[in-house]
Amino acid sequence: MKAGPKYYGIYRGTVLSNLDPLQIGRIHTIKNFETTIKALAKLPKDIKFVIAGPVGEPDYKAGLEALIKELGLQDRVIFFGTVFGAEKYYLIKNAQMMVHMAIWESYCNVVHEGMSQGLVCVVADNTALPLLIKDGVNGYCLPAKDVNRLADKIQFVLDNESSPEIKAIKKTNKESVKAHSWSNVAKKMEAWYSGFIEKMG
Repeated sequence: MKAGPKYYGIYRGTVLSNLDPLQIGRIHTIKNFETTIKALAKLPKDIKFVIAGPVGEPDYKAGLEALIKELGLQDRVIFFGTVFGAEKYYLIKNAQMMVHMAIWESYCNVVHEGMSQGLVCVVADNTALPLLIKDGVNGYCLPAKDVNRLADKIQFVLDNESSPEIKAIKKTNKESVKAHSWSNVAKKMEAWYSGFIEKMG
């Protein structure tokens, strides 16, 4: 069942809700924002796409803005700008899903951050992203440029927010990232160094 929107903020006069997909990252070609923008045009008009990050390539952003105008999405694609700390986690905490269709990623901190807050992450099936997200287990992996499948998957997540599948994904994500917290990493490093020192002694 699709739940109603939960409104959590206003940005430049635009009301944001938990139904709006979120992507955090610099505005750069490798982040492939255009695929999600094109998918947005196939979704209900009350859904917006929230983009948070600094401009890495001004020409690329200009191209995105031209695409947004061409598709008539000026009121539905929100460039939030650079976010840090509490503001960043406020966006993540209040979203329902994170979309990350980048054409190249390594560790991808933002997907880890989304998982830590129980977001359903829809990511591109390339480079390091499938190492974080197992399709249908703790999120969904799609071909990076497949607009139709992305639109369908976003709609599926929104329509099934209260389903056992989506609830299980959110729970799995919250649990799985605990092993990657800074405190756990520090404990592992401390144990490793202690063992190394004992061997050397």
